[in-house]
Amino acid sequence: MTKNLADTACYLTIVDNNYVPHLLAMLASLARVEDEIPFFVAHLDLTQENQNLIKDYAGSIGLKLNILLVDDLDLSVYQPCGNYPLVGWLKIHIDHFLPKQYLQILFIDPDTIVLQPLKPVFEIDMNGMPIASVIDKEDENPTLKKELGIDLQDHYYNSGVMLIDRAAFNKKKIGEISSAFAIKNPDKITFLDQCAFNAACAGKMKDLDKKWNLMIGIFEGDPQQTRLVHYCAIKPWKEGGTPSIELYAHFRNKTPLPFR
Repeated sequence: MTKNLADTACYLTIVDNNYVPHLLAMLASLARVEDEIPFFVAHLDLTQENQNLIKDYAGSIGLKLNILLVDDLDLSVYQPCGNYPLVGWLKIHIDHFLPKQYLQILFIDPDTIVLQPLKPVFEIDMNGMPIASVIDKEDENPTLKKELGIDLQDHYYNSGVMLIDRAAFNKKKIGEISSAFAIKNPDKITFLDQCAFNAACAGKMKDLDKKWNLMIGIFEGDPQQTRLVHYCAIKPWKEGGTPSIELYAHFRNKTPLPFR
């Protein structure tokens, strides 16, 4: 890794108090393969206790982690969307709160486990696209695509893991367009920021191989090749169990908030 990469590339997640245990599990998995690229955690209202817990644990496992309180955005302009927390809307405002020096951003939802090094993602040629992401299962939903203004031949992507080229993101005004669409069309928002991003980026997103976002309960993959496992469809901490629950439990049990 060149010295400059850690100065211009970063990992980012967004979390609320309910997801702190899952974030810690993700950090435990990340620390096995990463100790140089900075990691940012953005939030609206983490308790001081949880902030200290995250910072202390990250420091103990050698991660460079910074917590960002975002308290100068009015997210009340967005309508409630199912059980999704308001903090999820921070994702479309990345340019507002993330330090300007970071030009390559890998956004990772906190309900993920890292299996392989992530730095190679920053070598992907974005071809001028603002976002690269893995195609979502809702790509097969023509009604959703029509509501969002996505041509049937174009894809609908999962926003749980996104590689963002900040210069292209800003040049194409992806944040502004996503925000405006969500505010104007709350009835068309089914999956929070994901729908807003897809509406703003219709035909302008690059395909990522599913190894960068292996969605448990949706896709299957080779653990030797998979970079990130994403518990977006089935949650291992909920009653009933889940595929790959042992993987989640293994890393969660390394944290100060072990699994049951």
